[in-house]
Amino acid sequence: MKKLYLWWVILLLVVACSSGGSSSGGGTSGTAPTLHSVTISPTSATAFSWVNITARITFSDPDGDLNDGRVVIYSVDDKNEDEWYFGDSWQGVTQGTATISYRVYTVDRKVYTYQVWMIDRQGNKSNTITVSFQVV
Repeated sequence: MKKLYLWWVILLLVVACSSGGSSSGGGTSGTAPTLHSVTISPTSATAFSWVNITARITFSDPDGDLNDGRVVIYSVDDKNEDEWYFGDSWQGVTQGTATISYRVYTVDRKVYTYQVWMIDRQGNKSNTITVSFQVV
């Protein structure tokens, strides 16, 4: 069965909050997070190979309630959804960059489309950003 087990065949998850992320967490309660950008590197790989991919997700969350929240990655092609959960260290973080590293095995030669969004502790969903990954 040819299938690209991509995107969060979660293997090496390394998440860090950076960009001088504010930690005031005093914004309006019940405010959804906002994704500002999602980038992946590399954006392509050869078929039938292992590749290390890094995703950088820049966001803000005015009420700082990402702890117990999550990042959702949805594969449009495979109809598969994977999640990464924020831990307690994200309490009060109102902006930053989540960096997620993972290793995948590529199979089918095509462009894969992924939708990325965040959900905070209260269940508020951010905007969705679409990214692509090409297997050649």
